[in-house]
Amino acid sequence: GTLCLVRHPRLPRFGWVTVVGGAALGMAALTRPTLNYIVPFLIAIVLPALPKEERWKWVAKISAGFAIMIAPWVIRNWIVLGGGVPTLTISTLVHGHYPNAMYAGDPRTQGVPYRFDPQITEMSASVSAALLGIWSRFLGDPAEYAIWYLVGKPLMYFSWGDVASWG
Repeated sequence: GTLCLVRHPRLPRFGWVTVVGGAALGMAALTRPTLNYIVPFLIAIVLPALPKEERWKWVAKISAGFAIMIAPWVIRNWIVLGGGVPTLTISTLVHGHYPNAMYAGDPRTQGVPYRFDPQITEMSASVSAALLGIWSRFLGDPAEYAIWYLVGKPLMYFSWGDVASWG
């Protein structure tokens, strides 16, 4: 999939490969929804490396491939759930914002910090409430949250261990 996404842009006969790469990314996002958010970052990283005349073609191709895979699921959810409350998004935002997966640095809360957070109900009311609560905490300790989001969380996310599992 990655090879398809960053194929050499001067090989026009392989233009379909970028669409296939976007579709592969879309299929991966169906099993790991956090990948939905990788497309803008991927575009931001790859776009400057492409020749100017190829940039928007590449964006259109990767987006089309991604949308072909994701759109049926999004449409299905919209029809079945009526749009619904984005509970998974809210949970992902709120549960993932605790530095080192602990509430207030307490090791006893590791893996389940939200269970100890007295503001969990308010923060879980909506996406905007979650973002506002996270922003408020970020402003309270910007260094800790910057380190968490830029270093700690990616390392934890891609590590072999799972803080919520036994041992």
